[in-house]
Amino acid sequence: MEESLTSSWQGVLVPTGTPRPVVDRLHAVIAKVLADPEIRARMRKGGAIAVSSKSPEDFKTYMDGETAKWTRVIEESGVRAE
Repeated sequence: MEESLTSSWQGVLVPTGTPRPVVDRLHAVIAKVLADPEIRARMRKGGAIAVSSKSPEDFKTYMDGETAKWTRVIEESGVRAE
C-alpha cells in the first residue's frame, strides 16, 4: 500500500470583486504577521506551521490543486457522505 501524508490548511478568502488594493493590503498584513517569530513560535507550540503564500494568485493555484486532488480521491474511493 502506498503511504501518503496529509495536512490541513487554512486561508482568508474575500468576495469576488474585492478591490485589488484591499486584497493586496490584506495579503501583506497576513504575511507580515505570519513572519513574526513570536507568532510563529506560538503557532508551532500549538502544532501549526505558519506558511504564507507568495501572492493571492499563488494561494488560488494551491487551492485549485487541492480541490482537484481531493475530488479525485473522493471519486475514486467511492466514499459518500451520509
